Amino acid sequence: MHHKALTFLLLFLTPSLSTAQLSIRTVALSTDECPGTHSGQTLGHLGPDVQNSYFQPGPAINKFGQVAFLAQTNCVDKSIWSDSTGGLALVAKYNDALPGFGPFTYMDSGPRITDDGDVIFQTINGLNPGYISNRGGSKHVVARGGAQAPGTPPGTNFIYFGGWDGYSHSPSVSRNGVFAFPGFLNTQSRGIWTGTEDNITARTLVDGQVPGHPAGTIFDDISSLQFSPSANRYGRVTILASAGSSSGVWSVAENSARLVFPTTLSIPEWSSGGILISNYPKVNDQGDIVVKVRPWALGGDDTSVLAWDADDGKIRHLASTSLTHAPGTEPGVVFSNTGDNLPAINGRGQVVFGAELTGPGVTPANKDGFWAEDLQGFLKLLVRTGMEAPGLGQGATFMELWGEASINALGTTVFYATTVDNGIYRSGYWAANPDDGTLYPIVLSRQLIEVRSGVMKEVDSIGLSDNLGSRSFSSGGQDGLPTGLNENNQAAFRIAFTDGTSGVFVVTIPEPSSLAILALCMLSIFRHQARRACSAPIRAISETSLPLRG
Repeated sequence: MHHKALTFLLLFLTPSLSTAQLSIRTVALSTDECPGTHSGQTLGHLGPDVQNSYFQPGPAINKFGQVAFLAQTNCVDKSIWSDSTGGLALVAKYNDALPGFGPFTYMDSGPRITDDGDVIFQTINGLNPGYISNRGGSKHVVARGGAQAPGTPPGTNFIYFGGWDGYSHSPSVSRNGVFAFPGFLNTQSRGIWTGTEDNITARTLVDGQVPGHPAGTIFDDISSLQFSPSANRYGRVTILASAGSSSGVWSVAENSARLVFPTTLSIPEWSSGGILISNYPKVNDQGDIVVKVRPWALGGDDTSVLAWDADDGKIRHLASTSLTHAPGTEPGVVFSNTGDNLPAINGRGQVVFGAELTGPGVTPANKDGFWAEDLQGFLKLLVRTGMEAPGLGQGATFMELWGEASINALGTTVFYATTVDNGIYRSGYWAANPDDGTLYPIVLSRQLIEVRSGVMKEVDSIGLSDNLGSRSFSSGGQDGLPTGLNENNQAAFRIAFTDGTSGVFVVTIPEPSSLAILALCMLSIFRHQARRACSAPIRAISETSLPLRG
């Protein structure tokens, strides 16, 4: 029996809570009967697996709030479900088979969902991995191990896609269905493939021609092949590669390639020359790129967050550990560590990142925070441990910040945090916006949710998107990576309740104050700094030497 999705308001147990008007849509409850032919059986556990979150990836969401998620239900084994056809429906399950591929013997990776409602997932048949697309209820193979690799000589086959020791990873998939993934071949070569599900092509290959460069200019190494590269809706990918002496982060499209963060880049305050790329870069639909780097010297602990602007090809320097004053903090307080997590960039070029602090007054209880750029391009403190947690009553403070922050084109930033108030702990997701200064809870433990008309449940835990510290939940969908936050301020979660039930939900977050955003836009226009419908202007910059901004 299918339950029609309803929208309800979120409530908290704390009587003094003051929060924005959030609404929630129930996608599926563990007590719902399985749609289709499984009469009398319920879906079963849908919530976060707090013991093993790696194998319980969060739901993916598209522009229209449709979701797709992995589950192990009572009615079928490992399976993928989606509401993209108007109601919850089974997309694929363990041991399903496709002609030319065989049965799905592995299904542990979270699916992707495009704005058209296509659901894409990774599976394995025996030793052969495959990428499968479900469009309108019809499944077909996009790429598979053992098959001819497009753009290579006959008999050159894929072995696996990304990862180490033959463990494959899911592809990047843009909102309009453009794929990007690394492939390893039976010839010992490797590269990146992109395209739509009906037209996959080789974009970059080791020993392959660099697009748009003189004949004979080849990529002699591509090092960013453990995971699928960030890719936008136009098929532009960001890779770590070298072509002769030109190494670093490349922005690669069908007919062009540009080295945007060369390893020879100099940050004057660092004693060593050159940089090491310390994480996987991310790209938005405009072609802007964000990355975190380290000094070239081995053992260097410093990091810098850099962004490249596609409009003029310039780099801006957001933060460096031990060198940059952390905005929103006391004089003398600087960034000490930008962590192992990745910065994110939205469709307007605004960047968000997490960091630790050091300096006067900094203690273990207040050393962590998230920062993001506002529409004028200034870095703003969003949240810091030790500061008041609004909406939870007097005395509640942020105790710990987890994983990565996400930011969409509206500037809405979502992050996971634990708060404490007189020994009462709550964990869950919060929203902030650097443009209007808002900060409020989205969904937390000890919160009451109306999951059906008149049915209230208390939240026990909320699943992180994919796993703690993952590359997910990042940009509202513009970087091709899995996301639980879309551009319309909707976020998808797994939630477990104190009564043992669980479900998948979509929460609608209020948009930033339109008057506040208009004022910032007008100010930028008056300063001749408007860019891409009022986005962050470029700051400070040289291609080879990056002055620090305090």
